[in-house]
Amino acid sequence: MLDNLVGGLFISPKSQGKGYGTQLIEYAKSTIKGRFLVEVYQKNYQAQQFYKKCGFILTGERLDENTNFLLLTMSLDISNKS
Repeated sequence: MLDNLVGGLFISPKSQGKGYGTQLIEYAKSTIKGRFLVEVYQKNYQAQQFYKKCGFILTGERLDENTNFLLLTMSLDISNKS
């Protein structure tokens, strides 16, 4: 995690669907104020759906210079946090 940006959140396929990713998101939300940003490859539909389920919305895109794949930026506004 770098400031409010999570560049990657990876859960082993055999551990997916058990709530670990949601727990990691909840922990990160507890440490961030403002906008919580994640980047996910456009071709990673499963991750996009996970982030949408957590309340993230698509806010941008950029080309990853190392892979030449499109990266989507998704954000969650948590500024109402007390």
